[in-house]
Amino acid sequence: MLKELIQVSKHSFLIQRREQVFYAAIGLNVFMTLFAHVIDDLAIEYSNRILNDILIFCLSFMGGMIAIFWGTQSMTFSTNSAPHVSLTSSISRGVWVVGEFLGLSITFVCLSLLNCAVWQMILLFNGGDMLTPNELLVFPLNLLAWLVIASFSFFFSSFSGRSTALFLSLSFWLVGTINPILSTSAQYSHSISGKIIKFLDSYWNLQRFSISPDLMETFPIQNTILYGFSLILFFISATCLIVRKKDL
Repeated sequence: MLKELIQVSKHSFLIQRREQVFYAAIGLNVFMTLFAHVIDDLAIEYSNRILNDILIFCLSFMGGMIAIFWGTQSMTFSTNSAPHVSLTSSISRGVWVVGEFLGLSITFVCLSLLNCAVWQMILLFNGGDMLTPNELLVFPLNLLAWLVIASFSFFFSSFSGRSTALFLSLSFWLVGTINPILSTSAQYSHSISGKIIKFLDSYWNLQRFSISPDLMETFPIQNTILYGFSLILFFISATCLIVRKKDL
């Protein structure tokens, strides 16, 4: 089983590389560099805090988009490609799903390391210092957010077409992103809508992964990590159950 899992993961990673997913990372880094230079020139004070906010925004928004599009593409490409290596009879569909996700995870790890290196160069170029441990934690937390987003993109792609899966994934991502903001306004509301928003905020909140380095000391990072891995386990398990009963 382990051999088949490694085989599928390696093949998935090669597919991502052939699809030139790293060009998206280059585009993200170019955007981060230009944005950082413009804001740094306009900022009078708190330049370092502003740069950190730019970093979190770029990783959350652009990284989320990459996770959705490539997570959806990984599943739809595999299910629609008959000669795909993972559809041989010797590999179970559960191993295939997990292997595809692990291959995509390896790609995201490479992207995260690339973003970290580029951001360090941006800080040094703007007269900053080396990244602190709290600032370095921003990258693995956002990597975990990407994996969560990719996992529910896998889930939606397991029972719908690519266009529908993209729409559902983008909508689900948007709800998890803006729901904490709406929850702040709804905490004084006693309407049904306010209760629904507060309920969703308790279980679906992607803002937990976008933590400012200034708040790392007081924020329960362990709970965030457990929350992220729990979501990944849930969505990937559900995807495996659906794919096992689906005609590919």
